[in-house]
Amino acid sequence: MLDEPATGLDVAQRVALDAMLKVLCQTGLIVLASAHDLNHSLQQDDDIWFISKGKMIDSGDAADVMKPERLAPVFGIDFQRHRVGESDWLVPVSE
Repeated sequence: MLDEPATGLDVAQRVALDAMLKVLCQTGLIVLASAHDLNHSLQQDDDIWFISKGKMIDSGDAADVMKPERLAPVFGIDFQRHRVGESDWLVPVSE
């Protein structure tokens, strides 16, 4: 169980952390981590649980949950999802 494990890490250390967590998961371990970086979660996580004020708001496969229409009600803002290369990116839409 990790609470914001990438906070304060530079890019190289974040990549190393992601690689280590991926290896742990491939061995059959479950890694449970809290995070606020939506794009990092979209790209790295298998499953997402959105929890707000102690209640489960949404959950499921990261690619399904991390869609603008599912994020907007949780955060109260609109999002766009863009594909760049082989990765999807979430962009908040400002009015």
